[in-house]
Amino acid sequence: IEPDDLPARGESAHDFAETLDRELAALPDDYRAALLLCAVQGHSPPEACRALGWSLGQLRGRLHRARTLLRQRLARHG
Repeated sequence: IEPDDLPARGESAHDFAETLDRELAALPDDYRAALLLCAVQGHSPPEACRALGWSLGQLRGRLHRARTLLRQRLARHG
């Protein structure tokens, strides 16, 4: 999640939180898991890799794709 993903003008924090939750839920499971462990829960990449049974390359690729998809989905909401 990047600073540009913060609520747009006129959108309340509550509305944005609902939108974010909905769009996170719509991500494919692997992408959502990577994003939640690293960006939301604050796990380090090695911790996330151990928890998910992935290599560091797999984690990085899925994190990158998850962020890209989430950014695109949030952009549709303004």
